[in-house]
Amino acid sequence: MLFCATAGFSGPPDWGAVAVTETLGLFLNDRPVGVMTNDLHVVEIGKRVGTHLTLTVNTVSGNTLLQAMSLDENRVYDWSGRLVSAMQSLTSPAGTNRWELLCDSTGKAQLIITTGGIVNRQPVMKVTESIRPLYLLCKGVIDSTIKKGDTWIDTSYDLMSGTQVYVKTICKAIASQASGNRWIFGSNNSVTEREERWELDKKGKTLYREIPPFFTAKPLIGNKADTTENANIFEAFGIPASRAPSLDETIGIVMDSGMTIDSTVRIFYGKTADSVWAVDASEQCQNDKLPIRYSDSLKAYLQPTVTIQSDAKQIKDLALSLKGKEIRTCGIIRIFNKYVYEHIMKKNTATFSSAIETLNAGFGDCGEHAVLLTALLRAAGIPSRVVLGLVYIEGKGYLYHAWVMAWSKGWIFTDPALGIYPSPDKRIPIVVDDTGQRSVLLAKYIGRIRISYVKR
Repeated sequence: MLFCATAGFSGPPDWGAVAVTETLGLFLNDRPVGVMTNDLHVVEIGKRVGTHLTLTVNTVSGNTLLQAMSLDENRVYDWSGRLVSAMQSLTSPAGTNRWELLCDSTGKAQLIITTGGIVNRQPVMKVTESIRPLYLLCKGVIDSTIKKGDTWIDTSYDLMSGTQVYVKTICKAIASQASGNRWIFGSNNSVTEREERWELDKKGKTLYREIPPFFTAKPLIGNKADTTENANIFEAFGIPASRAPSLDETIGIVMDSGMTIDSTVRIFYGKTADSVWAVDASEQCQNDKLPIRYSDSLKAYLQPTVTIQSDAKQIKDLALSLKGKEIRTCGIIRIFNKYVYEHIMKKNTATFSSAIETLNAGFGDCGEHAVLLTALLRAAGIPSRVVLGLVYIEGKGYLYHAWVMAWSKGWIFTDPALGIYPSPDKRIPIVVDDTGQRSVLLAKYIGRIRISYVKR
């Protein structure tokens, strides 16, 4: 939804003039990975305008084609174009996460998040999203009234992260012989901070669209997805590396100009003279005995969240059973890490599943392992958080991964998916995510980090 800063809006829009349905193929590194269908439709009954987006992403494991995830999104607007409600569901082999946004006439809203059968409601102070800007863009393309250099500011509400997203878009070329009869736009949004290229034909049909940092979208040939050369999306975003750091080295990262370390992981980094951010994580757990009186800042990491349901009876009972008579924090962390590693089957998923959902399903990827361990530790009285970042895997380089930071007189890394405790080596923390909403920030860093080993 683009807000046109250079165009006015008078009278009721002819929504039917811009109603469109597109089916596009999704590609990763020029290899097909799925299908995206985007639909803008008009409902005269009740005077509503709606959008419907479906997105299915596949991956390969060996020679087997698997469905990695399926996303379904519906947004409803009143006849003036103001957002009334939005719903999004994300399904993977681990289950389904659902987000629903309900707006009132003042723009205030409520976001309802359902994960693992657990419902969480949170107020949203202001939602300013409108579909009228999309109408202006589409109509401008159809009528050929847009000029090169015209600029738009877009605002929309991202359901997964629970944040308002702002996008600046510039018309880089009008449809002409020089541009191959294509409209070409460039966009940059407040979450990924990357430029997205969007090309349309004279009638407004998408010919090519970048969805950074993940996919590109192009029209399908015959409306069928070619699955013969699908990529493994779980490995495609990694950073190549021919070796792990040696014993006298630590991992350093160099980021693109203007980027910096996320504030949630800043404590794990030091900056060298040549502007390399060097990872400096604690190597040993320092034992403490429960019960412990924590500072207010640490108490926050004992609280339940939408995905870390540490207050649920199922989680509390399991934590109590596993802990037994152990009162030392290091011993409890070791026991819990071992349990999650041994009892949760390793299986790639695309959702950020809740602790209860993971426990009931009995499988998941690194994210599910980390969420369950964090919930168990919090239930046992040990502050802990989920860390998203990179880990070195022999023969594959640095792949995106999730693990846990737990408190015992200091933060210690522990990795339930790989069964390693403590686990300070070969890891690059990028962002801490206790709710599943901050994982979207990884998009800002993918493809913009380089590895540089630093002498200790």
